[in-house]
Amino acid sequence: MTLCEVEMVVINYNPYSDEPKVFPNHGGAISTFQNIKELATSEISINMVTRDEFTEERIKKLEKNLLKVKKENRVKEITNEMHEVLNGKIISLDMKPYDLNDLSYLIK
Repeated sequence: MTLCEVEMVVINYNPYSDEPKVFPNHGGAISTFQNIKELATSEISINMVTRDEFTEERIKKLEKNLLKVKKENRVKEITNEMHEVLNGKIISLDMKPYDLNDLSYLIK
């Protein structure tokens, strides 16, 4: 069976049964394992990752996405501040220098 164009087999061992459950079926599992055995070692290592590697890649991707969302939120926040200033709001004295830098960046 393929899932997202990845050939897969699931073997589920149940402590209450002597026979493991094989998905999609026993013949499909054997065929998949034979295909893996026929691959060159370099191809196997390219296509397979450990759980730790997968988790690290996922964390990096999520951190990158988080940084992107933080930047988008900062732009929206400063844009709102800019509109308030243009509508007559007095710039508060507690604005940090980086707030003013971001505000001037958006105005340009």
